Amino acid sequence: MPDAVGHRDRKRYDLLAVAGFAILVAAFVVRHPQPPPGLCVLGDAEARLAARIPPELASAYVDSARFTLGFGSGAIGSWSGLGEALVVGGRVYVRSTDYPTPQYYRVLQARRFQTNAFAYVPRATRARETLALHHAERFSEAWRELGNRYPDGALIAGFVRFRTLHSIAISRPATGGVPVLQHPAHYYTEPMASADNVWTYVVGLVARAQLPPRADEPLFRHLIARRRDGRLDSYALALQLAAAPADRARAADLQATGLGRITGDSLIEQGEVSVYPADRLAACRDALATQSPVAE
Repeated sequence: MPDAVGHRDRKRYDLLAVAGFAILVAAFVVRHPQPPPGLCVLGDAEARLAARIPPELASAYVDSARFTLGFGSGAIGSWSGLGEALVVGGRVYVRSTDYPTPQYYRVLQARRFQTNAFAYVPRATRARETLALHHAERFSEAWRELGNRYPDGALIAGFVRFRTLHSIAISRPATGGVPVLQHPAHYYTEPMASADNVWTYVVGLVARAQLPPRADEPLFRHLIARRRDGRLDSYALALQLAAAPADRARAADLQATGLGRITGDSLIEQGEVSVYPADRLAACRDALATQSPVAE
């Protein structure tokens, strides 16, 4: 009998010890919560290049008013218009690929959109720093300098005036399983655009350097895909503006005339960009909804 009582006491003690440890862990988590993500990842950049729609996003809509900045691919109305897209000021801007409708290759804007690959900055996230771009610098050189400054990768955004801007945009929706990199003539049917002395709003990613693998490496591969040469597909989109911004501290109600990927030989006149490091990645779902978008 004493042995049975002792066994029950030891068992009770073990249960109390486990419960006490759990309480201590919970208290530690409450007092030391995980820091919020610095950059959110939706979908998969590899899926975008493979012209696939991830199943979890097939019927989902993104509410651009729920975050600050973002870029990737986007469609307004239906997947048939999936094209280059960026978000700024609570609005999404998409270069439609819906051929041959009247919206084809126009820059559309809305609040809600669909995507198969997108990166965004959560609301209330503050930039790590703001940097001035060098006068008369080639865009490829500026992007390389930013990459060297932020070896963990970063999202870059801000108003940039180009002395000469060269850009190109996808013109067919990459949704049917025909890989983009293997069939560029199918997806890029419009000529490269050129403009001189033009203001833009730029959003893009500088790639992570070849550092030791991190815990978030699989998620980073969803953020930036690899090109055919094995290099990371790091790029920036430029939303071309009809006029100089009235207030460079406020990016809202922009009058867009074009949207495309900036080529490296574009020449910067002046600019100032904010930097959001990719050192805390998360697969966020706070901006997703499954209901159809309401009239805008």
